Amino acid sequence: MPKNFVKWVTTTVSSILDPEREERVRSITRSINRELKHKKKAFDLAAFKQKYDCDEQELSEAVQSVYNKILAKAWDDGKISNNEEKQLVWIREKLELPEESALSSPWRKSV
Repeated sequence: MPKNFVKWVTTTVSSILDPEREERVRSITRSINRELKHKKKAFDLAAFKQKYDCDEQELSEAVQSVYNKILAKAWDDGKISNNEEKQLVWIREKLELPEESALSSPWRKSV
């Protein structure tokens, strides 16, 4: 079965069973962005988890969303500079995002 179809079914079922889930993920995403901007190098995902006490799966989706947004911004000019690549590595490490997840981002696939 194609991955997109499985993802669509999972998302659809989740939204039917838990209609507030998407809003919680968006809220976590906003909170991560706010904490990253405020704390910068002092950002710590473990401390974030303790402070916000969010579901692991929802946190994982929010982390991926934050990374994808930053990656899309870096890719905006059609290439990723060395400085942007360093920033992406730093953000991936801060978000504790496995390299496989970062490399599987839709933006990375177009590189």
